[in-house]
Amino acid sequence: MKGLSGLFKRADSRMKAVIVLVGIFVLASLCFLYNENKRNRDSYLRMYEERQQRYTELLKNGLEQVVSAGGDESAVRSWFLEKAEVSANSWAFCLKGESVLFAKDEQTTKTLREMEKTDVFLKQIESQDAFVTMAAGSDGYVAGVITAKSYALTQGQVQQHEIYLYLFLAIVMMAGVMAVIGLTAKFDQAQRQLETVSSAMRQQNRKLERNAKQEEEREPVAEQDPGNLYDADLIYLFLKKSDDEALHPMQIVFARIVMESRYYTRQEIFDALGQLKQFLGRTHVVGEMKKGCFIILMYRTLPEEVQSVMDQYETWVRLNGAGEQTKLQLSVHEVTKAHSALQIWEEYLQKGEV
Repeated sequence: MKGLSGLFKRADSRMKAVIVLVGIFVLASLCFLYNENKRNRDSYLRMYEERQQRYTELLKNGLEQVVSAGGDESAVRSWFLEKAEVSANSWAFCLKGESVLFAKDEQTTKTLREMEKTDVFLKQIESQDAFVTMAAGSDGYVAGVITAKSYALTQGQVQQHEIYLYLFLAIVMMAGVMAVIGLTAKFDQAQRQLETVSSAMRQQNRKLERNAKQEEEREPVAEQDPGNLYDADLIYLFLKKSDDEALHPMQIVFARIVMESRYYTRQEIFDALGQLKQFLGRTHVVGEMKKGCFIILMYRTLPEEVQSVMDQYETWVRLNGAGEQTKLQLSVHEVTKAHSALQIWEEYLQKGEV
């Protein structure tokens, strides 16, 4: 089971696994529909045979009335010609003893030849794929009806009904397969975009770690850069890829040091930013736009969660008196379909904040 679930986790095998799963579902649906149609067909044929048997009983009752009224074999034939329903695939017959008295119509009755014998006639009609129902009357008379099963199915429009069901299933399956494959492809695309962003983040992290290590080796007493920030070029790349629905809801926070009338060292700036960073989550990306000006990309973050971060930061600053040292000015912007992350960035730049 773990191996099967692993196929859906990997982008290179997810589409194949989905197609196989959909194929299995389609085959299972076809088998179910085939069995249901077969059950429905068998049920209809049984009902049709029962109805034909009742009709045969009615023919037998009418035949007995003719015989009771003194009718001879000629009268019986005339009665069948007049009363019995006949078509190419469904017709009545009458037996008396070892001979066939009537079959289908007058022309067929005259051309029976060797089939005039009852056993030969019955053997012939029972070998066909048809319903044969009989009812024995008085004086050795037997009324019977034969109907081809294909004719019975056509009369009940069973085959037409089955075709409609298969067409409906095909349409539903086609729409379902296209939807599932389309969603899977969209999910794969979103995952690839996330992997691209993650890869870029890892590369930048390694770059920053190497730079920090080199600075430490070159000047052990130098100020450390606790920011671990992304540069403006990489932040711009993130902004371009932030339209992906998988990253939303998304908020953007601009943080700017209020320089006032004195000079702030880089370490003081990062210390002030660090006071805010302690309340950020794992899906929050911090980048430096220029000295003293930063951008925070808050992926998968609701406006309420941003407000919670702001409240925690303000409480911490108030309790620790940090606000008297380095002032950090914050502005929050929500990313929407009408107001993309890149637009928010560009508008901020146009205001001359950076």
